[in-house]
Amino acid sequence: MKTIFNLLLISLLSLISSLHAETIYKITDEQGNITYTTKSPADGTKASPVDVTPEPSDERVKDAQERHEQNLRAGEIIDETNAERKRITEEENRIKKERQNQMQQNKHNEEDKDNQHYGYPYYPRRKPGYPAVRPPVNRPVRPAR
Repeated sequence: MKTIFNLLLISLLSLISSLHAETIYKITDEQGNITYTTKSPADGTKASPVDVTPEPSDERVKDAQERHEQNLRAGEIIDETNAERKRITEEENRIKKERQNQMQQNKHNEEDKDNQHYGYPYYPRRKPGYPAVRPPVNRPVRPAR
């Protein structure tokens, strides 16, 4: 990408520098076709001069190249940061999924323990002579001191 940009910049600069030396005319014929030339038409067709800006100085070209290099470095840093962020997010999601799986396994294990019956359930027998439910005992209230 860097070389493409540099080639484009150099070709544009050479084109502008060669064009700046002469006046350029824009000619439109009867069919609407547009042509550009450096010679004024002799047959009397209508031609309008095109204003071409001068080529940038070497200092401006150098500054533009430096800005381009800085932008490329910033783009690389952004790409590295995004890749790191993606890696961290994937790791966090993996850990989260593992924890959820462990929670589900623990839940299933607890449910399995609760559902395990080995024969009839054990209910302790009451002692003979005692009622099944004891009635509440009313005790006298102690006097306040």
